[in-house]
Amino acid sequence: MAKDFQQTDTVAPLGSDSGCTLFNLANTHVPRLASDGGTAGVGTPQFRFTNPQSSDEIGVMFELDPGEDMPSGDHTIRLRVTTTNTDITWTECHACYYDVNGGGLQWQNLGQNTGLGIVLDTAQVESTTIVGANAPANAYESGDRMWYVLVFNSAGAHGNNSGNFTPDQLITTPIEVVAGGIPIIMHHRRQMAVN
Repeated sequence: MAKDFQQTDTVAPLGSDSGCTLFNLANTHVPRLASDGGTAGVGTPQFRFTNPQSSDEIGVMFELDPGEDMPSGDHTIRLRVTTTNTDITWTECHACYYDVNGGGLQWQNLGQNTGLGIVLDTAQVESTTIVGANAPANAYESGDRMWYVLVFNSAGAHGNNSGNFTPDQLITTPIEVVAGGIPIIMHHRRQMAVN
């Protein structure tokens, strides 16, 4: 069973960072924490593009502490759209890894989906799965983070385009867990220790 992390109302500790991407941050962008066993968010934060243009910009980011080695595999990122805007399109999603002691590899792009074309024209849950993302170059250390970067396009004719979402969805990672929520990697290590 894949391990899920709950999106919350808590501001992401890493703050506002473009992570492993080269995209600019939107005028108002929203970084939120996703945590293991966290409380689902109830707020409706807004991301805003004051000067809509043809280039894509980062509107939403989710940070989580994996707590253990992150294997390669699928990452599913969900977004509950609460205020619709036909001028805003979710175009890309990137799975970044922040390696606290990574030196030149501090930010690693594990995988991305481009060309999504998800128009925020309906108040519903949208999602994308980054299939077969790479594992980080180094083993997990305290302070390492996963960082999901959601990129939007606001090239419509109207100024001050904005969108709202509720951070109440799950982010599914490739970490595998067994009964009781114990990660398989940790389970194997415990078994080896016993033997």
